Amino acid sequence: ALFKRHMDHVLLAMAACEAIACLARHPAVRLLMQAQNVFQAVLTAMKKLKGNADLVLYACWALVELSSNDDGKDDTDEDTTGKTLHQRVTDSVLASMKTHAKVADVQRYGTKAIETLAQRSEADRIYVAQSNGVQIILVGLKPHADKPIVLSNGFHALAIIASEDDAMHIHITQMRAVETTATALRQHSKVCYLFVCQ
Repeated sequence: ALFKRHMDHVLLAMAACEAIACLARHPAVRLLMQAQNVFQAVLTAMKKLKGNADLVLYACWALVELSSNDDGKDDTDEDTTGKTLHQRVTDSVLASMKTHAKVADVQRYGTKAIETLAQRSEADRIYVAQSNGVQIILVGLKPHADKPIVLSNGFHALAIIASEDDAMHIHITQMRAVETTATALRQHSKVCYLFVCQ
């Protein structure tokens, strides 16, 4: 409740998102937060403070934890535009990644959030792809070619988006993801966790 009343205060919003991310790691707490519509509070804070890269970072982290392991619960909470909660989260995360393409931690946690959302259901995976997710991820990786952890999360997200979808494999290849991946492997050949998501 305090978060909702003061979400335009950057430091408070950052601290609240950090607390949400940490607390949501516990399954029972995560379910309680989902029931209390904490997703929407985080999305609202992201929208109000979208110019602040630090807030976006913490909000993406909170969304990752809130989206994790909720036993495949159906996402049927549509708003007046007809978009589900997961679609609204996807829109906010992708928009933040575009706005803060040069901020490594926003890309790191943004791609992790997108990966988590795309894993939830086939509909969510397709929505990420149709929302230009592949291009946004690849554009976000370019400024961070020297940061294996950002690359790792981006590649994991692309793998989930690709899934067993032949058309998506072709689309991702046409977006030059193979070249990006090969370059990263050459540049970071001694980094063992390049494809282990962090």
